[in-house]
Amino acid sequence: MKKKISRLILSFVMIICCVFSFVGCSLVKTDNAKANDVDILTIGDTTLTKADLISQFYTYYQSNSSYFAYYTSDVIEESFYTWVMVRQIINEKANAELYDAENNKNGKIVYTKEDEEDVWKSVYEYVYNQLNSYEKAIYKLKGWSENDFPMWLQNNKEEDDKKVFKPYETTVPEITNRDEKIKNVTKKSNDDEIKNKIVDLKKSLFKFEEEAIDESRFIKGARNQAYAEYISSLVIGAKSNGTTDNVEELLFNEIKRVYDAYYGSKVSTLFQNYWTQEYLLNTEGNGDTTSLSDKVIAKTYLEKYFTDLQNYQVEDSYISKITDKEGASVILYHYNGANYFFTVQHILISFDEYLMEEVKKLHGYDSAGNNDFSDVTAQGFRDERDKLAAAYTMLTKINTDNEYDSITIVGDHYYFDESLKGDKNNNYGYIKLDSFEETVGEETVVRYFINKDNSGVYNELEDTLVDEDDVQYLASSEDIYKCFENSYASWKAIVENYISAVKGGSETDSIVEGYDDMTYIFDMIDDMLSHGATNNQILEKVTSLLFVQIQWIYSGDSLGNEISNKIGYVVSNYPDQNGNWVSDFAQGARELIKKVVNSDGDVDFANIESSANGVKDLLLNVTSNYGVHIMKVENIYKAGSSLVDMSEYITENADGTISYQVDLEDDAVVAKIINSLKKAYVSTSSNETLYDYLYDELYVNYAGNSSTNGTYFLALEYEWLNQYHTSGKIVKHGNLSYDSLIASIN
Repeated sequence: MKKKISRLILSFVMIICCVFSFVGCSLVKTDNAKANDVDILTIGDTTLTKADLISQFYTYYQSNSSYFAYYTSDVIEESFYTWVMVRQIINEKANAELYDAENNKNGKIVYTKEDEEDVWKSVYEYVYNQLNSYEKAIYKLKGWSENDFPMWLQNNKEEDDKKVFKPYETTVPEITNRDEKIKNVTKKSNDDEIKNKIVDLKKSLFKFEEEAIDESRFIKGARNQAYAEYISSLVIGAKSNGTTDNVEELLFNEIKRVYDAYYGSKVSTLFQNYWTQEYLLNTEGNGDTTSLSDKVIAKTYLEKYFTDLQNYQVEDSYISKITDKEGASVILYHYNGANYFFTVQHILISFDEYLMEEVKKLHGYDSAGNNDFSDVTAQGFRDERDKLAAAYTMLTKINTDNEYDSITIVGDHYYFDESLKGDKNNNYGYIKLDSFEETVGEETVVRYFINKDNSGVYNELEDTLVDEDDVQYLASSEDIYKCFENSYASWKAIVENYISAVKGGSETDSIVEGYDDMTYIFDMIDDMLSHGATNNQILEKVTSLLFVQIQWIYSGDSLGNEISNKIGYVVSNYPDQNGNWVSDFAQGARELIKKVVNSDGDVDFANIESSANGVKDLLLNVTSNYGVHIMKVENIYKAGSSLVDMSEYITENADGTISYQVDLEDDAVVAKIINSLKKAYVSTSSNETLYDYLYDELYVNYAGNSSTNGTYFLALEYEWLNQYHTSGKIVKHGNLSYDSLIASIN
């Protein structure tokens, strides 16, 4: 039982502790250097002293102390020593495979210059964080709040909230060609190189204060004081250890320690990637040919499908799942009832705080009978709100961080004049700006100004220049429509040319050149064509993917942008059931469904293509209490339908129960199911197929990922540990008990 519990703890902490192996080491309390040099444990070619183990226990404690209350001290002690052994074994195996042109030409792991840059970047960030902690403490002692801290010490929420569109990409690593990477090989930094890096590091530690010429929110010398306190902490730690108190030597030892930890973590990760590729994924060589096989994927799908089939015979269970506000995961079977559900995506142009206050002042707000703004549905309130929204130039901030090759972002530059907020005659304070170009030195700079006479020409005496920091790039609903229509016309032409070239056996390089952000689209088209998709089916899919990209650029709503394995905003055709959404949103979605579906309940893409309004017929503006939603239908889930047609495998019995029979020993049956999974997409707004979804899930559960071990590596680690034990490569020279370890860090 103890071994089982120990294994449970180990599986949870293994990777986490490897990554943070250096944290807090300077805080460890020790007796004296001589006592700490006592050898305690030999693992392979490495012997760990008492000081080594105390340092490692501090890391282990930081990561897992919250679990200590659930286990006895014996179990924790055993788990810790097991973790230390396995971690050292992995490091030893990784170093044995590390390629070296002189000493180990047969090594399979290539440590590149980019890897070395990543390691040093982590070292620098670690030291920056140490100094930042000390500097924050200085400002707090002065009574400053975090909002008053200099910009380099603030958690930049705007940066954190920035949205970046990412199409589906597999988490499974590709099998790489080792020869290609050998050209870029490098080695671990030696002591002289570390000393040179420290010179650069010390310069960069103060770059923020040096650049803070216009930064009023900082105390001169605070960064220097923070550095002094950081060094002081190293000196205190050194004195308690009975080691050097030479500052330069101390700093070198600290940076080397942190570097060694990050270097070891990087090499261990490279080892895991190498082992995964060579011994798990490379089925043409030494790989595992069963765990991720088509047969296992088909079996996993069937288990999930028939679980859904059983669970969703009850309507309440199905509704609870599909209307989950956090976004439903992949649903393989849809409840066979009288009504149906559908999904929409939307781009929200939010009411800003000033207009929101205006909306709340409207007649009918209180007559709703409650103070919950989201539930106000009085007709008079809605009518006035919609008129207000129509009169106001609805604007949304544009996310311009990405570089788009094939989407032309549309909008205008505005200045918000707070003195005019609430003034409907002046667009509630938003003033559209004109611009001109000015040459400054060798650069051409764009200047924005408030044009008093609407001539569009800057008049130095009459017009007002606006500071660059006060200029906002905003878009109206018409701008977003224009972006969507223009981009769709471009995408449609590119896609049709690409399809024609592929079908005709022609080269496609000239078509795709310059459209790097559409690479995933071209790959998807290749897959769809290989499964017999029509041009209209491909264009319908492309339209949804384009809308999602534009959503990430313009939408003021974060929910719904997390499209990976999500099916969108789910609405039912039940007239009085709005699920988690405000009634305006749900009712607007139902109106949109009437607008874009044919008699079969499908989005009539062909008719939309031939209509006068083109892609606009896919969309609808819906006003809610939170703003204007540009809404698009994504999918319609017919009663009893599923992502993959399973009718040939299902039998409905006389008593109403359902049974199925699938022969997974028949290769033809497996191949047919796999082919169907590769044709089905988890949602219309993702390029991830159902096959991708299942394969990735199996891989993560089996092989693990960057933050956790899967069963594959956990089994390997215990196998290697057993081998080291039986071959006498693990020798205990002494023992540090749990009580001794705890006492050493407290």
